[in-house]
This record gives sequence, C-alpha cells and structure tokens, in this order.
Amino acid sequence: MTLIESAPPRPDLPVEPVWREVEAGFWVASTEGMFLGTVERHDDARFFARDSTRTYLGEWTSLSLAQGAVLSVR
Repeated sequence: MTLIESAPPRPDLPVEPVWREVEAGFWVASTEGMFLGTVERHDDARFFARDSTRTYLGEWTSLSLAQGAVLSVR
C-alpha cells in the first residue's frame, strides 16, 4: 500500500508575481498584495520599466524583457 501525504504550505517560498494590464499598454506587477512595479508600452518595440518607487529602470525591446527588469529588483 502507498500512502500519499500532502505537504503543508511553505511560507518561506515566494509567491509568483502577477502581471495585470490595467489599461491598454500599461502593466502592473504585484505579489501577495505588494506593488512591484510597472511596464508601459510606448510603441511596438519600446517598453519602459519602473520599480515599486516609480524609479525608471530603462527601456527594452519587448514586454517580457521589461517585466524581467522589474522583477529583478525584488
């Protein structure tokens, strides 16, 4: 007989951030109710990233690269 037990939740493991497009071309990241930063599209190949204090992090050529920059500040 095999006994399968589920592990209790691990509070020390980080919760994955959630990205929401709150208006066209403007994404907000948060995790566990904490604001992480934003990405704003300026055209098809320009995405500006800002951290949780609205400090400008730079400009990227894709949404995923800009989102990665915001998450790397955590």
